[in-house]
Amino acid sequence: MRMKFFWVPALDSAAAEQEINAFLAAHRIVQVEKHFSPASGSHPSGWALCAQWMLGTEGTEDRT
Repeated sequence: MRMKFFWVPALDSAAAEQEINAFLAAHRIVQVEKHFSPASGSHPSGWALCAQWMLGTEGTEDRT
C-alpha cells in the first residue's frame, strides 16, 4: 500500500483541491485520513490529508 500526503489551505484552496481530485480519480484509493489544523503563528489554517492507495492490477507501478 502506498501513501500520498497533501496540504489544503483553508483559504484559496482551488489549486490544492484540483490536485487532490485528480490524484484520487487516477488511483485505487483505500482510505483518506484528514485533520484540520487551525492557524498557528506563521502557519495558516488548513487540512492535512493522507491518501492510502494500491497499485493497479496490471503490475505497472505508478510513481506519482
